[in-house]
Amino acid sequence: MKCTYEANGIVVLRIPNIREGRVSLSDVKSATEGFDIGTDDFISPGDLLIVRTNGSEDLIGRAAVVTDPIGLDAYFASYLIRFRLAGDEMLWRWIEYVFNSPIVRQWMSRNIASSAGQHNVTQGALVDMPLPISPPRK
Repeated sequence: MKCTYEANGIVVLRIPNIREGRVSLSDVKSATEGFDIGTDDFISPGDLLIVRTNGSEDLIGRAAVVTDPIGLDAYFASYLIRFRLAGDEMLWRWIEYVFNSPIVRQWMSRNIASSAGQHNVTQGALVDMPLPISPPRK
């Protein structure tokens, strides 16, 4: 799907929108034509967005957890992966913290595949990634 700054279609989140563990809306583009998605497909609280492919290894695995409504209907570009997280905001913030830790960066470095100058981490690899879960609150 083609996106531009001038288009009036659905906002499409891209790699520049995943910054410092948060979704940034300071540089958004919109789809130039419509595509068939339902309202349940829009980005919503509890979504974990992860950069899955790029020419730069440093960007692979960059992640943001949506903890609050973003205030507009938005979808995500194909070089991002979305996981819908269970739990509540406390668990989501923990996962955001862990995803931005050095241990996850090290794991990403070991699990990146490269082909034709593009680096990737697969959804299957991400599903198998061990994540420490914080103890339940009392």
